[in-house]
Amino acid sequence: MAKLTFNAKAAAPMEDRSFALVSEGEHLFQIVKSEMKDNSKKTAQRLNLSAKILDGEFKGSIVFIGLNMGHPNTVCQDISDRELKSICDAVGKGNDEIEDSEDLHGIPFIGTVKHSAPSGEYVENGDTKYKYGAKAEIKKYAPVPDNYTPPAPTEAEGSGGGDAASASGTPPWKKD
Repeated sequence: MAKLTFNAKAAAPMEDRSFALVSEGEHLFQIVKSEMKDNSKKTAQRLNLSAKILDGEFKGSIVFIGLNMGHPNTVCQDISDRELKSICDAVGKGNDEIEDSEDLHGIPFIGTVKHSAPSGEYVENGDTKYKYGAKAEIKKYAPVPDNYTPPAPTEAEGSGGGDAASASGTPPWKKD
């Protein structure tokens, strides 16, 4: 038991924190956060990456990437190695030896998003439910093409953000 002083009458209730699933297809991303943690069984580590969408309807949305590092199951490790190599290729680090995950931060790439099915099925009161809902996953990584043109901002985004392209139309990561 924890002793606390809280006036529930004076506090506002929590807002709805549900969110729309990022649409399937290509999006402009950059890795904005990374951390290494032990996996759930403490048999290996997991590199957790946060990839932020830079433009379009889902601008600002985060898609999470989890990669096994040093996993004892060679198949699991091979899958993660291939995905990390694809990320390195997409951000122009494919021939580098990466010593810090922050070397992957802030470099735009094109990610192809697919939806995974809900998982953890169980039955409650005769209804099928899922412990984990559908999620958006990046299934393919590619460099930003030289001829990439960011989509025009929607009315909701406004035109003053400047995250994906400057007034000259040159993306900031292409400038010298």
